[in-house]
Amino acid sequence: MSEFVNYNKRSIDLPAGCKNLGDLLKLKKSSNAAWYSHLAEDMVRSAATHGERTSGTLGDISRQVAKLWDAKGRLSISEPDKHFLVHVSCLYKWEATAALIVEGNSRQEQGTRNFFASHHLDIPQQSGMPFMFNPDIPYQSIYRVSPMPSDPEILSRILIDFLREVYGLDENSQLLFIYTGPIEST
Repeated sequence: MSEFVNYNKRSIDLPAGCKNLGDLLKLKKSSNAAWYSHLAEDMVRSAATHGERTSGTLGDISRQVAKLWDAKGRLSISEPDKHFLVHVSCLYKWEATAALIVEGNSRQEQGTRNFFASHHLDIPQQSGMPFMFNPDIPYQSIYRVSPMPSDPEILSRILIDFLREVYGLDENSQLLFIYTGPIEST
């Protein structure tokens, strides 16, 4: 006898409003159709995107994050011609997320752990080197900002402080901002 099935709760009775199995299938199909319709709408909104690349400095982070908050989409911040340092997502109907990306087992990774501790952010468990590790190939560690601020100004301040403290950037350091977001419907 299966421990996952309670045979005492099984019944051949149909739900209210259903005269036969065909009615039951139609009922399930219509409720699933509404759910799938919303899911498809969200997928289309996140798939139909445009991209925008701009250059700026630390002082532009607040404006870029505020723009993202209003328009929804994804924002990546990096130094020109280097790996991404920060990814922020604020997608339609989904909670905003931010991740700080550092080279694994580096001075920046230790700095990131110290930064998270001093800013009262959740420090992820150290995952160490990847399972299939080649010591000649660098790897990246991802630190998700948690708890995630609900205000774009607070998140901007965290990102600016991170880039200053961990990467040593200053007001004149050049940054590349890559925004991808939904195409506005007309």
